[in-house]
Parts: sequence; structure tokens; C-alpha cells
Amino acid sequence: MLNKFSNTILILLIALCSCKSDSNNNIIIIDPENAIEKEVFLSQFAIDISYIPLENQILFRHPTRIETTEDRFIIANFPDNILSFNRNGNLLAEIGSRGRGPGEYNFGLYFTVDSENGLIYIYDRQTHKIIAYSFCGSFLKEFLINQFDGNFTDVFYSEGKIFLAGALLYGRPTYDWLILDTLGNLHSKKNNSIPEFKTNFPGIGRFLISKDDILYWNNYNDTIFRIQDYSFQPAMYFATGDFRRPHQVISLEEAGKYFDPRLMINTKSFLFIGYDLRKQLYTSYINKDDGDLIILGRTESRSIFDLPGIPNDIDAGPAFPPFYYFQEDGEEFLIGWIYAYRLKSHIESETFKNFTPKYPEKKKELEKVAASLDENDNPVLMLVKLKN
Repeated sequence: MLNKFSNTILILLIALCSCKSDSNNNIIIIDPENAIEKEVFLSQFAIDISYIPLENQILFRHPTRIETTEDRFIIANFPDNILSFNRNGNLLAEIGSRGRGPGEYNFGLYFTVDSENGLIYIYDRQTHKIIAYSFCGSFLKEFLINQFDGNFTDVFYSEGKIFLAGALLYGRPTYDWLILDTLGNLHSKKNNSIPEFKTNFPGIGRFLISKDDILYWNNYNDTIFRIQDYSFQPAMYFATGDFRRPHQVISLEEAGKYFDPRLMINTKSFLFIGYDLRKQLYTSYINKDDGDLIILGRTESRSIFDLPGIPNDIDAGPAFPPFYYFQEDGEEFLIGWIYAYRLKSHIESETFKNFTPKYPEKKKELEKVAASLDENDNPVLMLVKLKN
């Protein structure tokens, strides 16, 4: 375990040597200042893409989180509720309901799934409680966690434990993470070692999950940690430099200039990263074999709902924005989504009509999907199967 001083020295040495990774430990260093922009297509990563229109019985704006089980997608609908769909996009259930009473959540964007026991745990940041529901949406139990003085911005379930990702509430750090049992009892924790500072921007904490790996990161710390029950160790680093957001009060205009990681996805071979820098939103990736950060796309919009996508040469469809990752039956998948009206608009564009994809038959299938949609329909999930 690294203490604060040794961790800082290690980061400085890495930055001075301008290394992409630690050759001895194969630790990835995420350095947007040395990112490479090149033309990369979806077929480099994937062998297939499919589209799943979501039933319109309950209309919603955009997904903020998607979890999967063997037979369903469970989706947080910003900012109202959590919905369960089968793999064909048919609505199965609304999970709980909004409110401040027993069995209700006021802010349900953070949830996690216990697939083995058919449970959904929601962390309600407003009421400081964790609520358990069945897959059919019925309330089962809840417990308060206000005895833990901290701000949490992610939740994850694994093997009977609930992991809560801590964040820096306007420069006031408490925990990097807590690990609780399913009754709310503390299993283990890690305090955040950053000294308190003044800022007008909240820090987010996130888990970076793959099948056998749980990592933690936030947008102010330099180190991305691998969590191993009661212990932890550095797994990756954000490079240091003037491009990082300073630990001080800054204007909204100034904030847009700095590197701000928003999303990370960890697959077997690649690390996908969405981040802000110099008033643009980027989608990039790192091939774990060489450590290079490659820019896939950028946009002037800085809304995470407009995350730039990977150019789609598989079926000539819209660029694929990687939002979520899961493994199933030994295969890897990414999930993205697109508004129905944007999908229809893309199909009507000259770019689509004139592009010859790798699989022309899939282009015809996509045309049929788009023709079945109304522009006011719910968003459409994009499911990508990765190469082995």
C-alpha cells in the first residue's frame, strides 16, 4: 500500500520520464496531452452490432446507467425512474417509485444488480439510504447509511458486498470507497488521502468493472486503484500536468479548459475513455499492449449524452458511443444508445446511402429497424459484440 508521500513521488517520476506505462508492472498511464488522433473504425474492435428499440409504454429522455442480466436490461431513466426491459426491448417492470417515503427513492441514478438473487440495490443520494427491490419492482428492504459521512456517486454489487464509490464534495474528501454487507454493516473502507481544498466543482467517484477486476477512480486523484477486499494497489494513473483541473475555485469558463474524465470502460484488451479537455468532449481508447491513447472522436458538445462515437463500418450505421460493458458466456459486449430521431436522420443521410459497409446485409437490417421507428420513440440500444 502506498502512502501519500510515496504515491506523489511515484507520479512525479512517471511524469518526468514521459512514459506511457510502467514497464515492470505494466501500469497504464492516461495522458491526454500525448493522445494520437487517427482514423479507427468499429470493425477494429467488434464483429457485430445490433439495435434494440425500447418499448414506448413509459417514455424517457436518456439512459444514465444500464445493467444486464441473462434476460434483461435494467436502465436508469434520467431523472425519473428505473425501468426493466427484456432483451427484445419490451418493458417488464418499473422498479420502485420516486418519493421520500419507505420503499421510495428520490434520486435513483445509482443502482446495481445482484443477478444470482434477483435483486436491485439503489443508492439514494438524497436520503442517504440503500433500497433493495425484486426484479419485478417490488420493495424488499432498505437501510440508512448516514452514519458514513461522505458523498457517493457510484454503487456496485459483488459476492454479497455493496461497494460505494466516494467523491470529493466540493474539495472535502472523506472516502475513496466503502464496502458494506447487504444489511449495511461496514466490511472495509479506504479514506481519501487528498487534503481538503476549496473548489466550486464537485468531484465524482466511479468504479471501473470487468469480470474479475474492481477498480476505483475519481477526477481529482492521480491514482486509479485496484480493490482486493481489505487491500488495494495502484492499477493505473492519470498523468499530471497543467491540463489537470486545479484544486481551487475557478470559473465555469476556466473549468472547460481542463482535463475532466467522465467515463471509463475496461475490457480485456482496451480501455475506453470519455473526457473533457479544452472545451471539447472526447472518446478515446488505450490498447493495453502498447499504452497509446488514441482519439476516436471529439465534439463541441460537452454533454455526456453526446459522447462521440466510433465510426461504424460494420453496417454504415451511426457512430457507436461506448457507454457500458458486460461479459456473457465468455464473450464481451459494449452497449451504446441513440435517440430514435437521430437514427432515422442518419439513415436518410447521403453519408449512409453512399457508404459500403463490411456487411451490406446488416445495412439492410438497419434500414428496417429505422423504418419501424417514430422520431418520438424511446432511445434505441446499440449492442456491440467485441472480438475475442
